[in-house]
Amino acid sequence: MLLKVSCISEDGTNGVEICTLYGIRFNKQGFAILSTEHEKHDYLIPMTEEAYDMLCKSYVACAKSGAAVVELVGGSVYRLRKNAMFLEKIDAKYAFKPL
Repeated sequence: MLLKVSCISEDGTNGVEICTLYGIRFNKQGFAILSTEHEKHDYLIPMTEEAYDMLCKSYVACAKSGAAVVELVGGSVYRLRKNAMFLEKIDAKYAFKPL
């Protein structure tokens, strides 16, 4: 599935990216991490575990609808070099929507 996402890079610039979304996972530091074909970057979304559960439900709903492209709405995603330190915490209301 293709993903359209608004990203904030390490240098603070904003941009829109479209990439292949392979999956999502939640880590114990309070971030959802998007897995994409971009092997040198992590895409981090600060959120609570409850917000992560809601995000997953919206992703499943998009997949069931047959959407080929989804957009992540509700805030920006932080695009960082793999394994870079990131400590900012924001609890935004993220969701996927089919395009």
